[in-house]
Amino acid sequence: MFCLEEKKVTVIEPYACPACNSSVNYAAYIYRNSSQTEEAHILRCPNCTAMFMRPVLIPELEGRQMDSLDDAEMYGSQLMKTLHEQLYLKKEIRLIQTAGQAGGALLDVGCGAGWISNIWAQNGFQVTGLEPSLNRCNLARKKYGLNVVNEYIENTEFEKCFDISILRHVIEHIQDPGSVLRKIHGSLKEEGVVMVIVPNIDCIGRYLFGVDWEWVLPWHCNFFNQRSLEKLIEKSGFEIIKTYQTASPFYHFESFARKFDSKLLKAINSRFKVASMLAASPVAMLGLALGRGDNLTTLARVRK
Repeated sequence: MFCLEEKKVTVIEPYACPACNSSVNYAAYIYRNSSQTEEAHILRCPNCTAMFMRPVLIPELEGRQMDSLDDAEMYGSQLMKTLHEQLYLKKEIRLIQTAGQAGGALLDVGCGAGWISNIWAQNGFQVTGLEPSLNRCNLARKKYGLNVVNEYIENTEFEKCFDISILRHVIEHIQDPGSVLRKIHGSLKEEGVVMVIVPNIDCIGRYLFGVDWEWVLPWHCNFFNQRSLEKLIEKSGFEIIKTYQTASPFYHFESFARKFDSKLLKAINSRFKVASMLAASPVAMLGLALGRGDNLTTLARVRK
């Protein structure tokens, strides 16, 4: 198991904050992998409060790829898909429509197995998916009939051909998220909008479980709150329309099992993932009520 230690240290060589580009040499945590062969610091920017891991332990694009299909399809649970659509996706669709982009050309970056992209298509949007995993890409094409490009966003070039771009749990994986957002900016038409969804590092889970919270290390290398996420998006050429929080029970049960080092709870979480998420839902909803929701969603428009 990996080791995350809360330890305040000053690093010798400062790093540039990925959100605001400030020079940062203050680390709040030290991460070590399970074999103790790799180590990285999690730094906190004193300017915008973004947190980020350096050095990035998965710098290659191919190492970032996710091929699993069970989690990409909500573990095969139609109930979880329906809840996600009713609680989250319908609100996203209304916001995009209110922003004047109903039925527009939409680029879904990191579209996974395509079930969310398909909901956008069913609501009249002209969807193009972008997915680096060939397994997920093929499933999206075959099961949902979607137009999906099998590539990383860093390797693509789209010139002002989309009205909307969605980055759902993408930029927390990328060492330089600003470069990706600027590329998205160049792909959008005048009045185009981007929707960015990321984990909220100020969520209730991190405060309850601390270093035992599921930080998704080392795959996640950036950790945003509302302030730092909006700073990054604005710096990339957009103006913020709206930011809001959502609840997600995805990691609570797992973090609880890790906190108390319970083999039984870990086994339950592994075997009954959907039931574990449902059991943890009250904690996630409490966090949302307290302003400590699990995810952040920001809608922004191309700045004129």
